[in-house]
Amino acid sequence: MNPRDIPDKLVGNEDERAVSPVIGVILMVAITVILAAVLAAFVLDLGDTSEPVQASFGIDEDTTDGNLTVTVQDASRLDAVNVAGCDDEPEIFGGEPSVGSSTELNYTDDNNIGGCEEGDTINIVGVYQGSEQVIRSYQIEGED
Repeated sequence: MNPRDIPDKLVGNEDERAVSPVIGVILMVAITVILAAVLAAFVLDLGDTSEPVQASFGIDEDTTDGNLTVTVQDASRLDAVNVAGCDDEPEIFGGEPSVGSSTELNYTDDNNIGGCEEGDTINIVGVYQGSEQVIRSYQIEGED
């Protein structure tokens, strides 16, 4: 065996050597594009996974005077609460809602969530990170 033939056997001839650098360049470009896409997704916040509102409420109705007592039972993901009554103006729950906090609303008083009658529906709307979601709907029973 001639020592001059050894490099040709290890490296390959002129036609075979060009394949490896071309594949290497293609792989490097592909890796660069993938990394750029991942970084762009984080920087531009394209992977926004905002979570929905998670809360629950208890509602007690006093049919004699038209009062509803709305009590927060769970406020895991909850920034604010609006109660949409029969008029077009939602009533703000008041303050930052916390478990056990409650508010009393009157569905017959036009200065509150008024204008409601038996069978009308009141929606409790939760707000979390700027997103609104109807958490509970309540149908007014009215006088017994």
